Amino acid sequence: NKLLKKRDLLTDKIRQVDYERRRRRSKRAAVPIQAFVTFESERGFVKAVSAYQMSWTRRFFGACFYPKRLRFKGRALTVGPAPEPSTIIWENLEFSSRKRFFRKCLTNAVGLLAILLSVTFTFLARDFQSKALESSSAPCPRG
Repeated sequence: NKLLKKRDLLTDKIRQVDYERRRRRSKRAAVPIQAFVTFESERGFVKAVSAYQMSWTRRFFGACFYPKRLRFKGRALTVGPAPEPSTIIWENLEFSSRKRFFRKCLTNAVGLLAILLSVTFTFLARDFQSKALESSSAPCPRG
């Protein structure tokens, strides 16, 4: 009876944790990271891009110098021509450019660490081999 009660408590706790995780994930997924807009004419496209075209100072200090009328929900926008649909990796669109940059850095760091460890292990193995050959000064038996 005690074991069944413990099992039920653990099951309820697992359900609660799963519910919280799903709720947090659904909140994050609701935030758009980018959008693709189509224009009816080339003129509309040029007008939109020229309105949002900012100098590097405006982009760097976006919060201070970005015109309020061009903000979306108080945030500065980056506007430019979209890539060809065939070149877009749609699964990666849920990650911001900052998160993608961090993931690339992490992947490169792990790869570099693996290379360094393998080179270190190789040199240590050679050193061990040469020391083992030097310490065994006994002649090889003749067959």
